[in-house]
Amino acid sequence: MDGYISNQYLKVIKVHGSIDWVREVSNDFPDINRMDDLVRINRMIHLAPELQISGRFRMIRHLPPSAEQGKALYPAIAIPIEKKSEFECPIEHLNALRSCLPEVKKILVIGWRGSEKHFMKELREQIKHPLKSMIVSGKPEDAEEPRMNLETLGHSSFTISRGGFTELILGDELSNFLKA
Repeated sequence: MDGYISNQYLKVIKVHGSIDWVREVSNDFPDINRMDDLVRINRMIHLAPELQISGRFRMIRHLPPSAEQGKALYPAIAIPIEKKSEFECPIEHLNALRSCLPEVKKILVIGWRGSEKHFMKELREQIKHPLKSMIVSGKPEDAEEPRMNLETLGHSSFTISRGGFTELILGDELSNFLKA
C-alpha cells in the first residue's frame, strides 16, 4: 500500500478505495479460515450491522476477499457519490494527498465526473496554483460534466483526451501533457 505514495514526484491516491483493497474486520470469527467463500460472504452480509471494520488496509491478490489469520476481510471500495463525507483509503494516503495538493499544478482525470462535494471541497481549499487538467473519458461529450465541475475550482485550463484510457497510454498524449 505504501508504494502508491512513496514516490517523491508521483503519487496515486485512490480516495474511493480499490477492487484489490480490503480492511480487516475486528470481530472475532474463529472458524473464518475454514469457511468457503460463499459461506463467509453470506455470514458477513448477515452480520453487517455488527461488523467492526478496522482502519487496517491490505492489498489482496484474489477475489472474493478471503480471510487471513482468523480475520475476516471487508472490501475497501466505495461508490463515488456526491454527498459522501468520508474517503475509503488509508489515512497515510489522505495525509499524502493533503500535503501534496498545495503544490499540484496538473490533474489527470480518468473516468471521474468531479461531482463529489467532499473531494471538491478538499481541492478548492488546498489547490494554490493554476491547474492544467486532462480529462480522459472515451468520448468528448462525456468530458463535459467533469470539465464543468473542475471549472468551479477556478483557474483551470483543460485538455480533452482524444480517446479512452488505452489510447492515452499507447499514444503520446499523456507524455505531452506531463511535459507541458
